[in-house]
Amino acid sequence: MAIFDILRRKIGQAMGPRYGTFQNFERITGNYQNLNQLYDSFASNPTVYSVVSLIADKCSQGIWSVNRVKSEAKHRQYKAMNGATTASLQRMMILKAQALEQVDSDLLKLMHKPNAAMGQDSFMKLLVINYLVGGAGAVWKNNGGLESVKKPVELWPLPVKDLTISTKDLFTISGFQIESLPGFKLPKESVVYWSQPNPLFETDGSHLYGLPPLRAALIELITSKEGRITLGSNFKNNGSKGVLYDDADATTGPLTSEQVEEYRKVINDQVNGGRNGNRVAFMGARLGYINLAAKSEDMALMEGLGMTSEMIYSVFGVDPVLFSSVGSTYANKEQAQKALITNVAAPIMAALRDELNRDLLPLFHKEGYSLDVSFDHLPEMQADLEKLSATLNNMPFLTYDEKRLAAGYEEKGGPYATAYIPSGVIPIDDAGLDLGDSSEPLNDGNL
Repeated sequence: MAIFDILRRKIGQAMGPRYGTFQNFERITGNYQNLNQLYDSFASNPTVYSVVSLIADKCSQGIWSVNRVKSEAKHRQYKAMNGATTASLQRMMILKAQALEQVDSDLLKLMHKPNAAMGQDSFMKLLVINYLVGGAGAVWKNNGGLESVKKPVELWPLPVKDLTISTKDLFTISGFQIESLPGFKLPKESVVYWSQPNPLFETDGSHLYGLPPLRAALIELITSKEGRITLGSNFKNNGSKGVLYDDADATTGPLTSEQVEEYRKVINDQVNGGRNGNRVAFMGARLGYINLAAKSEDMALMEGLGMTSEMIYSVFGVDPVLFSSVGSTYANKEQAQKALITNVAAPIMAALRDELNRDLLPLFHKEGYSLDVSFDHLPEMQADLEKLSATLNNMPFLTYDEKRLAAGYEEKGGPYATAYIPSGVIPIDDAGLDLGDSSEPLNDGNL
């Protein structure tokens, strides 16, 4: 008996008459992931918006293809690899060429123009934003309302924030409903539900919703919002940003009201304002200044906001170097931009690829085909491709076809299936050199 069958029987017995048999109860399961607060953070927190938008932009730049699978074993190896280094990129591209062969498909045409209001770029961006902020991306496979039509004619991203799940048991989704549209109910078969892994099992079925990464930083996000509001209030209520006072010897006595007014005019004319930038001002007395603009409480708030930003970068796995020029170099940013693809965008789109292969591709192709996404064409990956090309040129023992596969091209066969050795290289025996006894040290005549 399978483990899920055992769990179903045991949990069904534990539930008793309240839910009836475990397999047959059906209800709407609420999403308790604080999605309103998370989406509010995306719309109002500049760090969250910048990080999520950057990841979504990069994910949308992947090139999709439908392929005939030539080798299941090599296909599984290819999907398990990540081209994070030149060597792994080489191996991955060889496996891809050996495992897959691109074909034309109506699915690609649909993905290029998923619906009448969106192109592929905006569709993918919105899908990824929902996946990152709401914990899931949901796509309605609209077949025009015709049961006889199996292939969808449109793909629409659903509003995850308002999406509720209908369940038949604690492991099976039966349908979806949009809270703001009570009559809009969709069966499971008409929705691609791409969710983040959620290990927080709940007996109400709420674990079927994806777990948003931002939930781990929810308290910090709330604190950050309150901190920005406090800073704004302080800014509006602070009044003057500083106090000017007479710093001369006490024996000279306090400044008269006429002197104060005179200095005020001089300060406004020669110190304050953008017109006085990079100018040197002259005063007829020794004056002191107390800065009231940066109080210790405000500085602590600003420091806390900086810590929240660091936590948001960490939650999404993004290098802070991409958003700050402090302590960063060109090499650091270049490496961070590549890591954004290999460590963040590529894994996210690989998860989407697998979900589409499971739920959408079978409507267009029988077994033996696979949907794939690639980032090899992006500028951030070109340095690795150049290194790969140089490495292949220094491998004369490989055939031209093997080099073509590693570089992402198809095999051509014939003379390309042969290894070519540089003509200037000959066996050492043919050179007529007498190296003598190899056990004796070489004497070049200078000893």
